[in-house]
Amino acid sequence: MGHRKGYGGAITSMMLFPATQGEGSWRVEFLAGYLAAPGTEQIAEAILNQMVAGCQVNPEWGMQQVRLAGKVSDIWSKANSEISDMIYQGHKNRSQIMDRAYERSARAFRGEGLIEDPNTGQRYEVPSGSNYYFRVGYGNEFIGTETQSPDLPLHYLHQMKIVD
Repeated sequence: MGHRKGYGGAITSMMLFPATQGEGSWRVEFLAGYLAAPGTEQIAEAILNQMVAGCQVNPEWGMQQVRLAGKVSDIWSKANSEISDMIYQGHKNRSQIMDRAYERSARAFRGEGLIEDPNTGQRYEVPSGSNYYFRVGYGNEFIGTETQSPDLPLHYLHQMKIVD
């Protein structure tokens, strides 16, 4: 009841996390103080001084705190790295989808189609508008037809696959 006088003090520290910009963990290393009734301040101060002078940090506890801070830092760094990787992969996937879409629309605008040799995987641009495409011999000459079995004598034809 009534007026009181007191004193408080704290020792703090900040541990910055690796691979971050100014982010870290702030903690109170030591906190002590008193609040005393009038006339008992000197006794409270003497008790506080004795407590502070006799305070010893348990080395095992101190090492546990250091290890814990290291683990927290590792978790923080890994989480930030994984988030960055997800963002990067999302942008990369979107760019690839947009590239394919623009490539298809550009081919359609030019009146071209894309075919693929099913044996080699090699792709070729050809005039669009046919239902089937055939390679003549082993060269780079292609024939577009409306039927799957064209009647072209004296030619070796190899059917190609239309790519969307």
